[in-house]
Amino acid sequence: MKLSDNFTLEEMEFSKTAIERGIKNKANDNIIFNLKLMCENLLEALRSELKCSIKISSGYRCPELNKAVGGRENSKHTKGQAVDIYVDKFSPFELFNYIKNNKNIFDYDQLIFEKTKNKKWIHISYLSKEENRKQDFIMEF
Repeated sequence: MKLSDNFTLEEMEFSKTAIERGIKNKANDNIIFNLKLMCENLLEALRSELKCSIKISSGYRCPELNKAVGGRENSKHTKGQAVDIYVDKFSPFELFNYIKNNKNIFDYDQLIFEKTKNKKWIHISYLSKEENRKQDFIMEF
């Protein structure tokens, strides 16, 4: 199912962890609505400006999957309001700075550069035009 011109529900629901553990990671209608909002209002704008595809490393997570991957209990992933993304064109830190330095172009709630000892990724969320706070920060685990 297409959520927008370049993003599908299938890529938002896909999870290797869910497959490996037999977790059914399927979004309901309310979550699909949130995913569509995020794709149409944030991810498509980002893709258009970057002129490259955006890859989703973690999209929607049902509560069971969220717990399995160590997500926070109140994670926006469980509401279809957040994704972890990467692009081949930039490192995660370069992508973080690009989005942060172009807040006037991108409407988002939170932009987080997350890193562990071995991994780095971008977490970005979208609530609504009225609720988005345009917060950005770095989290180390």
